[in-house]
Amino acid sequence: MTGAPLATSTLERRYRAGSSHEIVAVRDVSLEISSGSFVALVGASGSGKSTLLALLGALDRPTSGTVRFGDQELSGCSDVELARLRRRMGFVFQSESLIPRLSVWENVSYPLVAQGVGGPRRRQLAESLLDRLGLASRFGALPEELSGGEQQRVAVARALVGSPEVLLADEPTSHLDVESAERTYELFREVHSQGTTVLVATHDPALVGSATRVVSLEAGRVVDDRTDA
Repeated sequence: MTGAPLATSTLERRYRAGSSHEIVAVRDVSLEISSGSFVALVGASGSGKSTLLALLGALDRPTSGTVRFGDQELSGCSDVELARLRRRMGFVFQSESLIPRLSVWENVSYPLVAQGVGGPRRRQLAESLLDRLGLASRFGALPEELSGGEQQRVAVARALVGSPEVLLADEPTSHLDVESAERTYELFREVHSQGTTVLVATHDPALVGSATRVVSLEAGRVVDDRTDA
């Protein structure tokens, strides 16, 4: 599936920190991200990578500037419209965000409920992804029974199960061992080859090496933007 292009113009996100202090997490960021690209956002911790991903994924609203997803300008969208747009995206968060009362396969297949996919098909799709990520034996486990790395892999499977147009992942391999990380790289490369737009915030050199474009951030600004052949 080919995803709608993402674009930002003079994007800025400020946060209040106390009564008199203000933090500028993202400042004057203008990017065009074409459909089907694989973009790595790199930079030191606190450089604005996570905030920029949240803005691109309609999880946060900018203080100023614009974000466009296809022909829609997100600042003009209602909360209901933004929720509808987010269903076309897959998200992997830096902190585990699994639903405690649901099993592993139920967590993975949860996005498919909103798409109207039936139970047997949801189970089949979840099983396939969990097997690819080395989690077949954890199919019926609860999140509390998993290690941090296993929870992260479940989150990756959940992000991919609905064949999203855009995948946004925040440090998706940070808690993974070498073998699990390689499985994740392979899946990301595969969905990218199928036309999914992939954006990852990462410190992982191997994941950066999988990207076709690398955007470097420093103090909320883009300081380098290179496309690799």
